[in-house]
Amino acid sequence: MIITDIGQVGISTPSGQYTLTPSLAAIASMTDPVEMYSDLTSPDTPHEWRVQVAHDVIMACTDDKSIKQYLGMQQIGKPRLRKGVVVRKYSSVYVTDEHAVIIAENLLYHGMIGKIEHKAAPKESDFTSTFKPIEWMTAVVANLGIAERDAWQMTMTSILSALKTKFPPSEKEKARDNFTPEAKADHDEWYASIYGPKS
Repeated sequence: MIITDIGQVGISTPSGQYTLTPSLAAIASMTDPVEMYSDLTSPDTPHEWRVQVAHDVIMACTDDKSIKQYLGMQQIGKPRLRKGVVVRKYSSVYVTDEHAVIIAENLLYHGMIGKIEHKAAPKESDFTSTFKPIEWMTAVVANLGIAERDAWQMTMTSILSALKTKFPPSEKEKARDNFTPEAKADHDEWYASIYGPKS
């Protein structure tokens, strides 16, 4: 069963269905997942490189490496020499280059960032250019009481959903998340006048 809510992707082929799971273990196996996500989403990335990165992400997110035969354009038969030019015939298989890029972006998003229904807009200081799967794995083990082996199989979406359920936002936090920018500025000014600037 494919659980798309946590970022899994299913690909059906004549040889069966492949399940892609952007687990912490899969993300940790990639050389630089943050750079890969940047390559997939940047308009400056050459098409061939973007497709190669997409294929690498897909391969990292499945244990069944035979999926490779269904990625991209496949050569049919042997190359032939015609009037001094090497001619190759290609056939588009089950996952086109364009679909591979979309799938890989989705896998990395669920694997590193996570997607849950409500999440307060992050502060600028919350952004980082690195992703350390081992830190998230240890946080899951410590906070959710899950075995290390099972924690490695979770995606960021499933981790954030579990943490949100275990540690729901307080009423004060919910109200603050709904502040307009003007109301937030007024609140911060009021807070500073009583307690001093936030450290």
